[in-house]
Amino acid sequence: MPNRPAKNVTPDVLETPALPATPADAPFVDTLRRAIEQRGDIDGFRFQSDEASDIAASALDFSGCMFERCAFADWAVKRLGFTDCVFDHCDLSAMRFENTSFQRVQFQDCRLTGADLLNCTLMNVVLIGCSADYLALSGCKLNHVRFTTSRLRESVWQDVKLKDTALDACDLTAAQVRFTPLAGLSFATCTLDGLQIDPHDLCDLRVTAQQALAMCGLFGLIVEE
Repeated sequence: MPNRPAKNVTPDVLETPALPATPADAPFVDTLRRAIEQRGDIDGFRFQSDEASDIAASALDFSGCMFERCAFADWAVKRLGFTDCVFDHCDLSAMRFENTSFQRVQFQDCRLTGADLLNCTLMNVVLIGCSADYLALSGCKLNHVRFTTSRLRESVWQDVKLKDTALDACDLTAAQVRFTPLAGLSFATCTLDGLQIDPHDLCDLRVTAQQALAMCGLFGLIVEE
């Protein structure tokens, strides 16, 4: 049987965020509340060293925005949309994103510890150097997504659809993978200690020989020397 082609995405096929040449600086919370009151979108702003908490809305769309060292907390918003946005050194710990769309979005050195992504769509999304222990993805669709040098310890991947997705030099220690086929992906550069995964999801996953030996326990095998 011929080998199946790898589905891992390469950097040159990712579409990067298209930011305005000179984004307008604006206060984070005031801009949010004004957009919610006026039921408008938030386009072309740069938010710096600010915090937004206790935000409630039925829908909110961000486009061409840059978030630098911003903190998000206690948001109660469904159907968020982020298009052509960059998050740089932001804290999104314990944020819950439900039915949220991320298109051409970059997360650089962000904290996503305990963040919950439920039924979200991620397309052309990059996470670089992020701390995302306990990240939970459930029912999400990932297309052209790249995780690079990020901590994903004890993260949970459940019913996730992966297409053209790659994980490079990520820490997946004690991560849990359920009903998430990994065909075509490569974990060769990742740390997989204590990885919990259904054997059915392992089909066509690419790993090193050492990683393969460590995974034998998933099948109840005992390797004798």
